[in-house]
Amino acid sequence: MSRATLQIVQFLASMGIGFALAVLYDFYRVWLKKGRSRLATALGDAVFTCLALGSTFVVLLWLNKAEVRFYILLAIGLGLLVYLKWCSPYLLPFWQRFFSAIGSMLRFLFKITTTVLIIIFKPIILISGLFYRIFYLGFKGLHKTGQKFKKSSGFAAKKAAAGSKKLKNKVKKAAGRFKKPKNHNS
Repeated sequence: MSRATLQIVQFLASMGIGFALAVLYDFYRVWLKKGRSRLATALGDAVFTCLALGSTFVVLLWLNKAEVRFYILLAIGLGLLVYLKWCSPYLLPFWQRFFSAIGSMLRFLFKITTTVLIIIFKPIILISGLFYRIFYLGFKGLHKTGQKFKKSSGFAAKKAAAGSKKLKNKVKKAAGRFKKPKNHNS
């Protein structure tokens, strides 16, 4: 390929780079029109600049070993100008509607997904809550019954112990009556 042909190809490719950067800038403008905060705008600017510079460098590296000549910069600027002057006024509203439709579809899919998940998991949550209440009330009732039984069994045990002491004393008294008298004669 002759030197002139190579420079024409590089010039046209550089115009393509400028055109692609302008398309990327239109996407960025559509994103910015959603009323982003200052921080999001600053981060978006940084990301856009890094993407633009990085992609331009990679393409120029592949195209002409990253030699930046005046006609290359002129071609990139010309590609930007062509898109922004003649294509962007017609394509920007299209991109806005396109991304708005995609956002609406994503919101719709999100609503459907959440509805399906709610339909699936709501009965499980209700049933588990019901079991929790049944077991909680059941164990709470058992606990109260156990406490009452413990109190009443303690009372009965005290009564039984007191009664057994009385019985023991009575048996001792009765047994004392039946003892052999001691021999005092020896």
